[in-house]
Amino acid sequence: MKKTMKFMVIVSALLLTACGAEPISSESAPIYDTPTEAAHSVSSGEPEKEESADNNDGFTGYGGEALKREMFVEKSDPNETKPNFVSLHCELNYGYTALFDGSTYNSYDEPEKFDFENWEAIEIPEAVMGDYFILSEGDKAGGLTCSRAVSSYIIIPGSIDEPHLYRSFVCFDGEVEVTGYVDRCDGDEAYMDEGQLLFYPDGDSWRGLPVPCRAQYFTYHMNDGGFVYAPFRLSLGTVYDYPSLGLEHDIPQGTTAHMKLVLKDIGLVYGDGDFSGYTISSAVIVSAEKID
Repeated sequence: MKKTMKFMVIVSALLLTACGAEPISSESAPIYDTPTEAAHSVSSGEPEKEESADNNDGFTGYGGEALKREMFVEKSDPNETKPNFVSLHCELNYGYTALFDGSTYNSYDEPEKFDFENWEAIEIPEAVMGDYFILSEGDKAGGLTCSRAVSSYIIIPGSIDEPHLYRSFVCFDGEVEVTGYVDRCDGDEAYMDEGQLLFYPDGDSWRGLPVPCRAQYFTYHMNDGGFVYAPFRLSLGTVYDYPSLGLEHDIPQGTTAHMKLVLKDIGLVYGDGDFSGYTISSAVIVSAEKID
């Protein structure tokens, strides 16, 4: 099996934990299932008054929370290629997520929305999703429970003088039943293993479920020539990780299949900086059924 470096995938996988909860349907998942105070809407971007009243530095996080300069520690270039380069880092024990509004489409159901010659979507939805949330361990969103969350901010003096969100990882316990298109990589793609499975939701399949922070839309080109226009995708590991599910038969190498899946250990990743182009969120398959 061809081995390649998948920095962000590996990091996100280390944050995931196993769960034995019963699966829920994405259609029935509550849109705002955040009963604890730590999980709150941050779409306005305005800092909470109680937290920011004494914030003399004037820095606010992506969720509007106060970030004080004393929270940051200096880090030098680990490779010593820039010995005088020093940046400031702050790691927090919470992350950011949102709940998907279902705005996605594919060329299998709506081919008229795609330019096949230029490999791109013609129609571009506006807002990707609704309110953003800060989530800590134990908080709930879309029927799932946060099992691990961490985010990192960076300040680069003279370049980025205010805190900049650099990483956000949010992992969930619970299972969801969804449908979508699964691509099986043939090993030629950069930063992908041979047999790696990539999942793209179809239509409203993921509506009301968590999505990565600041997810951006892309037109994804499927192995069978189709397209999916979506703000995120999930790495499901490789086909060899599921010997009992019959995936090698349902998804031959280098092909795409429409699948109904039960997923667990969902880990949502946001990255901005080194390796950000290879940021892929992840999940584990519990059961799989090919849709004809």
